Amino acid sequence: MSINWDSIMAKAQKHMESPTMQREVQKKTDSYMLDAKNTWSADSPNVTDAGYKFANTLLHAIYREGFMQNLEADLENIEVGLPFKSSDGRYHIYVYFENDLDRTSMSTKKNYYDINLANLYNDGVDHVMKRIFEYDEFGGLHISNNRIPATYFMEQAVEDFMGNYASDYNVIGIKINTN
Repeated sequence: MSINWDSIMAKAQKHMESPTMQREVQKKTDSYMLDAKNTWSADSPNVTDAGYKFANTLLHAIYREGFMQNLEADLENIEVGLPFKSSDGRYHIYVYFENDLDRTSMSTKKNYYDINLANLYNDGVDHVMKRIFEYDEFGGLHISNNRIPATYFMEQAVEDFMGNYASDYNVIGIKINTN
């Protein structure tokens, strides 16, 4: 007896292309990709796994810069949100700094907007700043940093991740949101 594999494969292909099977495959894919605990398989990473790997890559980029200890401590508390699927069918996850990094400028001479420390040390400043001296309620002197060069540590983390891990985690892009 001989088996017609071409006929079997054609029937299987036709079944895979049916709307019912397409919905079933999409449902299983969504269930796997959005499973934050990855109870499916350790061999095949999902969206949450990619988020944690990027958070780790970002943390390494921060440590490479050699920031002041207090700034490093503020930046090292990185959180990974829950994965979600957008209307365009893509899977997403937010990776963000847990600490409140927004600060009001110490300057009393200019009307500055509030600044975000992560953005400030990532992008730097493009001008020479006058040092500001300020005493706290305990008599301690605080002197502002008057030179903050751009480090682009966030862009470096994206580049490191995309160059080293993107294919392992099936990531096609990372967007830095500086708002």
